[in-house]
Amino acid sequence: MQRLGGGDAAVRYIRNVHTRILAVEDDPPIARMLTLELGRLGYTLLVVGTAGEALVQAKSWAPNLMLLDLGLPDRDGGEVLRELRARNDPLPVICLTARDRPVERVGGLRAGADDYIVKPFDISELDARIRAVLRRADRGAPQELVLGTLKLAADETRVLAGDASLPLTPRELYVLRR
Repeated sequence: MQRLGGGDAAVRYIRNVHTRILAVEDDPPIARMLTLELGRLGYTLLVVGTAGEALVQAKSWAPNLMLLDLGLPDRDGGEVLRELRARNDPLPVICLTARDRPVERVGGLRAGADDYIVKPFDISELDARIRAVLRRADRGAPQELVLGTLKLAADETRVLAGDASLPLTPRELYVLRR
């Protein structure tokens, strides 16, 4: 969390406190290990075992990142990745797969993966790569400016007092954004 304006603790940028990871993994021992280890590291994890479930949950659960196995029982994970990118979904995706040939790694990255990790993997390396991908994704993400109970919404077009939107002129909004 970053502070603005010297030591003013009331003004701060808000970021996601809990990182939600959608893990698409059909191998139960790996799914259990991801749940335990990433949970221990503070991530909130939802594990699904099919491409169909992955596409549904990517939309409805709104994860911050997807860990995607490419060898899934119903469809190839690469198809999931291509479908996400075809619908302009910016969800960061790390391929987490046993496919280790260079042509497969390059293919995954060209299809839109943000990173590619070959199984078996070290959990600390996975954590570092998750953090790196999220940092890159976060650079373009809007943030909310908070002052006491007032909040400049992330889209920078509304000021909220609790749940109520305050009627401000475009000039007033411009001044607040600066």
